[in-house]
Amino acid sequence: MCMISHAVAVKIFGRHVHSDHGEISPSLDRLMGPDFSGYLKHRDAHRKILESLKFEHLSIQAEDGIKLAGYYYANPLNSKRTAVLVHGHSSNGFEGYAAVGLKYIDHGYNILLVDNRACGNSEGKWCTFGILERSDTLKWVEYLVQRDPDCSIVLHGTSLGGACVCMMMDLNLPSQVKAAVSDCAFSNIRKQLEYMIRVTAHIPPGLILPEVLAWFHHWTDLSVDSCSPLESVRQSRIPMMFIHGTLDHYVPMENAKVLYEACPTRKQLLLIEGAGHAASHYIGKETYELELLQFLNQTLKGEQL
Repeated sequence: MCMISHAVAVKIFGRHVHSDHGEISPSLDRLMGPDFSGYLKHRDAHRKILESLKFEHLSIQAEDGIKLAGYYYANPLNSKRTAVLVHGHSSNGFEGYAAVGLKYIDHGYNILLVDNRACGNSEGKWCTFGILERSDTLKWVEYLVQRDPDCSIVLHGTSLGGACVCMMMDLNLPSQVKAAVSDCAFSNIRKQLEYMIRVTAHIPPGLILPEVLAWFHHWTDLSVDSCSPLESVRQSRIPMMFIHGTLDHYVPMENAKVLYEACPTRKQLLLIEGAGHAASHYIGKETYELELLQFLNQTLKGEQL
């Protein structure tokens, strides 16, 4: 059982990226939700467009010394508004925000795509499910503020990135951060890991989770109980929007409802009917964009474009 626990821990927390051209297993297709193969084709097509645009390669240092990679798109309108886009588990900035990133640009925003630690071109061996990623993202925010103190920043995260954004809500955010968008985030790290083990490894979580978490602590000196998206959201001081697909079998929709209820600030909950995990924009593009932009326009009303 120890070998199984080690293998599961490496798969969950280790550096790993999806194959761009690998076949999709039937189990993954069912887990991610309706038309996952169509979502991937949609994502890859928009990624090619995004990568063809002019952008600036950025690099900053995390608190533990590793180098983090980012990609900054300056809007031709010389905008003061910037969306910091935080991707999900075992993904990268371009992959996670191919389509939504382009929409932000179309509506006058600069965008900063980040590669989370242990992903893409960023250094690091281990994903920490938002525990360290939230501080990493704050470093990016501080970089943007130093670059332009008059900027207005929107934090937008998907899946693990959404949970990371949620966990930033109890940090000392600069006043330039005006709003946060959480798309298909989990509300509790331990509960999400239990769920992932049950639906992906098909093993009762109680049999291996203690050992999996022991490996995580051994590698990172961290505890998954040290941070909670839900508890952080309770301390939010900025408007928040929560988005989730109703057919998400990877991070169930109930997570968004719990986070929404806990948020004490101006908030909005958008549930996209028929959307699987991270596919709300793909399935409900018009509704997603309309509701998102209305929420942000209302939040940033009076802020310089």
